[in-house]
This record gives sequence, C-alpha cells and structure tokens, in this order.
Amino acid sequence: MTASPLAWQRDGSGWVLLAGRRRRGRVVPDQKYPGMWRSVKFRGQLSDMSNLSWAKNAVLVAAERELEFEDRQRRAIDLQKCPEKRGVSGKQSSPVRSIAEAAE
Repeated sequence: MTASPLAWQRDGSGWVLLAGRRRRGRVVPDQKYPGMWRSVKFRGQLSDMSNLSWAKNAVLVAAERELEFEDRQRRAIDLQKCPEKRGVSGKQSSPVRSIAEAAE
C-alpha cells in the first residue's frame, strides 16, 4: 500500500493535517494566550498549550501511529499473505484420527 503523503494546510486561523483528502488532525490557536496553540483531540477536546511546532508534532505523531495501525489491520486480513492457502474444503485429510481408526 502506498500511503498518501501527510501535508499541513492552512484552515482559517489554524492548521489541518491531510493525508490525501482525508483529515488526520488539527491545530488551533489558543483563545486566551496569543502565540500558543492546541491540538484538537478526540470529540473536540483540546490538548495542553504549546508552541506551534510542538502542537504540529503531536498531531503528526498521532497521525503516523494511526496510519501504521490501519496498515497492520489491512495486512492482517490480506488473503494473498495467508500462510494456509488450501482453503476450508482442502483436499488434505484431517490430522485427527477418525473414530473407526481409533477402534482398531
């Protein structure tokens, strides 16, 4: 899988991190302290205050972690990489002995 490159784009007074057209995080200016920034977390909660570069870095690290998780999930269900390729109704016999063989 080739991931879309992450890129920052201006969004009003803040910044948004995009992977292709998908939004991966936001950084907004603090309402009370000029020059300070906060990242927008899950359900609109705001992070602690920091300067712009630290706030952007926090969003970038979280986005990279999320992309890595999604990639691992995608690879886990990829049938091309499945170690067992014979399927459910394979021609090989079961490794368990049948009842008739055990009775002999």
